[in-house]
Amino acid sequence: MSWDTLPADIRLMIFEAVADELINREPTYREWQRYFEHSIFSELSLDQDRISEFNKIMTRTPRRQGIRQNNLIFTKALRSLFAVLSAWPAREIKSPGQRGGLALDIKPRSPAAPKVKDITTLVWRRQSYRGIDLPSLQDILKSIPKICQLVHEPWYNVTRGQQRYLFEEPYIELVRALPAQSHLRNVFIFQDSSRILNPDKPVDGHGANRGLASKCPLGHALAKATRLCKLEVVSASFLIDAFDFFHLFEDETALPRQPNDPRAWDNLRELNLTSDRLTPCRRSWKRQQVLCRAGRAAALMSRLKSMTLWNGGKGFCYIMRYNRTSEYDAPLFQLASNLKSVVSSDFSPQVLSNEGATAV
Repeated sequence: MSWDTLPADIRLMIFEAVADELINREPTYREWQRYFEHSIFSELSLDQDRISEFNKIMTRTPRRQGIRQNNLIFTKALRSLFAVLSAWPAREIKSPGQRGGLALDIKPRSPAAPKVKDITTLVWRRQSYRGIDLPSLQDILKSIPKICQLVHEPWYNVTRGQQRYLFEEPYIELVRALPAQSHLRNVFIFQDSSRILNPDKPVDGHGANRGLASKCPLGHALAKATRLCKLEVVSASFLIDAFDFFHLFEDETALPRQPNDPRAWDNLRELNLTSDRLTPCRRSWKRQQVLCRAGRAAALMSRLKSMTLWNGGKGFCYIMRYNRTSEYDAPLFQLASNLKSVVSSDFSPQVLSNEGATAV
């Protein structure tokens, strides 16, 4: 990775780390000037002969215009790409899961305009540190009517406030729009974070991600969207808490089971979620709560083959696996962790009865 490929906010954090050594050296690299001028020119001494020149400097176009110009270039480039692809003759895709469509792996931030019928996979990996604002991502999804698979790996925002208002709330709107994608079958979401970039992100004593209350609505929205969509594979890591995803399964009397239970997932075959409760720092009964909710939910997933709940951090890992080979066989339930005391305390009769499974 080169210096030029790092996002501007990361480069500014690097400048801040070395500011004490370079503050007395006049930077010649223009991008450095954007940061250091705030320190170098924190105090100004002007005389009457320099006021006119000072006025010219202060009325120049802000450097943020350059950033906006770069984003505009990316936007126009992707619009041009979609315009070209939209002119291609549409290929017949007999079923949503059929292979052979195009995979669009993009990195720049930009909204799309023309509809592209041949693209079936959209990938935005976390190796691209330049993020995409969520309204633009939603525009892109609208432009891909036959999308079958979505892979989105966003980064946690720099501050908790930005995470809530610039990510979680817009992501709820993005998730709510997923049912409009009639061909969508597989969704993979992984939200990454860094102790360097996110020093104020809450973690527990073992370095595991600890969720925020603001994530509850996002977990509820994702659960509802996956029911309304005909999704077959759902994987959401560190985006929501599994405890919130299964919020309708708080207890056995929350809603009576019916033939057409509104809590049921009719098409889901594979589900992978993380939970902040699955850590050694949490009490055993809190871990058991999320496991029991998952077991009750699994009973309403008629096609489910595999469910995995997991978490990991510095010095520990925790994973719950639920596998069902056929509708006639009892599912297998497995807990694993490098901390044996944690696993033994969670293997309670209550958990196994809710899972309806055989422990292994």
